[in-house]
Amino acid sequence: MNGMRSEVAAFQARLEDLQLRPQPRDDRRVVEDYPAMPPHTCYISSRVLAECFPELEVRYGRVMFTLRGVPCQFDHAWNVTADGRIVDTTWTPPPDATDVVYGEGRA
Repeated sequence: MNGMRSEVAAFQARLEDLQLRPQPRDDRRVVEDYPAMPPHTCYISSRVLAECFPELEVRYGRVMFTLRGVPCQFDHAWNVTADGRIVDTTWTPPPDATDVVYGEGRA
């Protein structure tokens, strides 16, 4: 339970730091311009970002990848732009991860 409290606190602190407000739609915004959000807050972070940046849509599914020859996957939420670019502000693949795939579906 303490882990969840610290994640919620990190999320709330990040929102205060960013002072996120709704932005005008900008389909040319580069992925790196979206703010990084705390790890383990993908579901709420993707929804908040979609509310603040109207060019983003929320997607739910699984991230699948290979890490040192071992297949890995986990449930996740992320954003996508109108032209299909993935905006994942809560997870970065490990440097030695390969074959990273975002699969939409139930998560």
